[in-house]
Amino acid sequence: MNRITIKQTAREAYRKNRSNAILALVIPMAIFLVAYAIPFGLFMATEQAIWMVLLVIVILLWTPITVGIFHFYRTFKDNPDASLKLLLKGHENLLRNLLRLLQTLLFIYLWMLLLVIPGWVAMFTYAMVPFILADDEIRRDGMAPRPTQISRKMMKGHRLELFVMMLSFLGWMILGALTLHILTILFVGPYIYLSLAEFYDKVRGNLPDEYFAKDTT
Repeated sequence: MNRITIKQTAREAYRKNRSNAILALVIPMAIFLVAYAIPFGLFMATEQAIWMVLLVIVILLWTPITVGIFHFYRTFKDNPDASLKLLLKGHENLLRNLLRLLQTLLFIYLWMLLLVIPGWVAMFTYAMVPFILADDEIRRDGMAPRPTQISRKMMKGHRLELFVMMLSFLGWMILGALTLHILTILFVGPYIYLSLAEFYDKVRGNLPDEYFAKDTT
């Protein structure tokens, strides 16, 4: 898999509609910060447990937005006029997506408890889960493998490639941090998401036909 080609494709997609590529990060971030700040501020002021409960609910309700963000950038990569409404994809099946994401985080956390290296391996093994949850062509019937199993199948032989690709963004991440993450929002974030979207489309080819709804009977 050619990392340079993947990143070049991502940059070209970004240039076609910079404003939407940026807004796809700004809008969810702004909504979350406002929704988070209100109960957090009230909890700090009153120390009433109800506001902490509300804070947890806000985090849980926001978590599936990651599915929408991945879905948007995957669509945007091939269609620069993609609607920002695609960000709501993760909330079309809120409970399923939330449970699958929490399951994935739990798997990674448990591996981290064993050793750091197995934890990192698990992180890259299950990295495609948000894309899979948003992929309408992946089977949803009761016999279909779980998203974590599908991601493991996709990433077989490609974990190191994804690690190296993410490592290649380290310089950009540092620059983003030095600019108080202004550069992260304006370029680095969309660049990384678009690269991941291209990577997903590449490793998606590892799946046998029976993993796709269009090929089932």
